[in-house]
Amino acid sequence: MKGIIFEDNFITSMALEMILQDQGFTCLGKYETADNLASLIDQHAPDFILMDNKLAGQKSGVKAIEELRLVSDIPVVFLSASSDHKVLKRVTDISNSSFVNKPFQEDLIIQEIKSLTEAAN
Repeated sequence: MKGIIFEDNFITSMALEMILQDQGFTCLGKYETADNLASLIDQHAPDFILMDNKLAGQKSGVKAIEELRLVSDIPVVFLSASSDHKVLKRVTDISNSSFVNKPFQEDLIIQEIKSLTEAAN
């Protein structure tokens, strides 16, 4: 399976890439912003997205995925250190997505990816 990472913290994005590679997944790219999300999805055609909510750039991760849902239902695992109830509510309203708190456990991220991608097929 192929995934794409949206995370503006370099260390976290590297850790996520290593987690994916260790599990046999392909990381198609790591991005600090989701401003060009739709074009990146078209370009790379990933099987899933790992998405931080607070990103550099104009759009939050949640806002970018809400917009993407108009054209795609690609599985998304949101990652965030925030436990803001408004953000959590917005995430739960987004189809084919889940939420993992930071700091995260490797096995939980992999479990969420597999669960969402299996449900999508």
